[in-house]
Amino acid sequence: MNSVLTEKMDKFSTQTLVLFDNIPITDQEQIYSYNPLLLKKIDVYLGHYIFGGQRFDGILSFSTYKGDYQGIKLDPATQLFNKGCTQATRYFYTPAYEEEKVKTLGKPDFRHTLLWIPTLQSNGQKEMTIPFYTSDLPGEYTITVEGVGKNGTIVNATHTIIVTN
Repeated sequence: MNSVLTEKMDKFSTQTLVLFDNIPITDQEQIYSYNPLLLKKIDVYLGHYIFGGQRFDGILSFSTYKGDYQGIKLDPATQLFNKGCTQATRYFYTPAYEEEKVKTLGKPDFRHTLLWIPTLQSNGQKEMTIPFYTSDLPGEYTITVEGVGKNGTIVNATHTIIVTN
């Protein structure tokens, strides 16, 4: 087990989180034989950290040039997945048919997602009316309402409507 020595502690801490290209490493012995020429940088973070329900007294983070943890054997329980980055909030376009000009443009409305309100709040109301316009494509549409209540309960309801010419 590796430990971080700090001036204030005057001793080694109990457990240090070791990251290799941002992946936690449990078998830290393999780092001792790792080729140092493949390392781009080593970061040392002091302080207490909670990660995955465990408390750590410091972090040692090894970064390679390629970022692919080359030559490090991962714990069999380690699962890697691409999580993607946060994205900017997108504006969801909904036509405003109240305007007479929009009604007479003659452009058909072929949207498949008719309404999307990710920030809708009920403010404690048991019922709400949410107006929307249907697509001009005839067919069967499923209305799905999903959300989370104030106390953490999951809200999920579906209803089907039929759009005809």
